[in-house]
Amino acid sequence: MKTKKIKKIKKEFADEHALQRYVVDVLRKDFGFIVDVSSSNLRGRRQHRGSADFKVTHESWERGKWIAFESKKPNTRGRFSEEQLELMLKGRVIPVWSWNDVAEFLDLPKDEQMSF
Repeated sequence: MKTKKIKKIKKEFADEHALQRYVVDVLRKDFGFIVDVSSSNLRGRRQHRGSADFKVTHESWERGKWIAFESKKPNTRGRFSEEQLELMLKGRVIPVWSWNDVAEFLDLPKDEQMSF
């Protein structure tokens, strides 16, 4: 996978949806990931309590491999449903509070100057 430097920005995200939109945009545009965001999540509708906010795959990964992420409000620990906690304990959903959380898990460049 190509290495790319993330633009240094100083921006506070108001909520987990703003963080999610930013992360999804960077993964798609800067790193060529395929990102699936639940359409019900984008429209603000309720979805299954265990559903992750978004999942990603990359053409360099083995066929059928997807990683699911649950974004939470930055600078908080957030609340998780029992279903989400169960999936997290099984390693099926990864909780994230910042770009660096996503970058660390996907082995992408982190930017310590980014503020979420």
